Amino acid sequence: MRLTVVSFLYPSRKKKIESLVRLCRKAEGIRLSFPYSDASFYAFFKENAGIPAAAAFTDLGEQTFECCAFVRPDLRGRGLFSRLLSAGLSKLPPDSSLLFFTDGRCKDASSVLSALGAKWDSDEHMMECSLRDLLPGTAFLPADPAGSSEPSRGFCEETGVLTYTSKAGSVRIAVYPGWYYLYDLEIRKELRGKGYGSALLSFVLDDLAKREPLPIRLQVSSGNTAALRLYEKTGFRITETLSAWLYRPSVPVKP
Repeated sequence: MRLTVVSFLYPSRKKKIESLVRLCRKAEGIRLSFPYSDASFYAFFKENAGIPAAAAFTDLGEQTFECCAFVRPDLRGRGLFSRLLSAGLSKLPPDSSLLFFTDGRCKDASSVLSALGAKWDSDEHMMECSLRDLLPGTAFLPADPAGSSEPSRGFCEETGVLTYTSKAGSVRIAVYPGWYYLYDLEIRKELRGKGYGSALLSFVLDDLAKREPLPIRLQVSSGNTAALRLYEKTGFRITETLSAWLYRPSVPVKP
């Protein structure tokens, strides 16, 4: 098998990795996805006409990268993941850290991460809201001290991202086939706890429901109780909890 590292995936390679991910998900019941277009770079093995193991490395900022890896169940224990990891680490800046996510369904993942020396960092909740269940015209926004009564909306067709901005804050919505993804919600510090977050989200959800009532998803840390309450208040429900494991290659593993 030949190990390859690339900065993007050709459609043919993407299809082969999709087949690998489907196989792993079916065999173990996992629901983790693979960043086919958003990663900084990819490492994978090629075997005959297929890809039996692949990893994606995504820059999260502050010298931290998320690593998402899939290895065909019948080929585990043969060092493929270790070689993918080594190939990825060789391309990262010195003293970088890696963040792995697990959903608790794959026993191999937890044992490998423990042996690697990765430490549990936090739990991340996946949340979803059904826009079809929202009543139309329910958006509201408190009087903004800066004089704005309604957020503005911009859409970048190249990246497929909607950006909503008000004087109180902003939020981004990635538009995918069949669903939306909410991220980068920011409310000005001096306006937090005054209903502006609920108001902005209410406006966004109402606007998206009118645009196309697709499911909308997001990810939030279990430690961010304020954000959790805000999302639950506006109709989001937890669908899955992922555990984040932090790996610092520069820190020796204690026996």
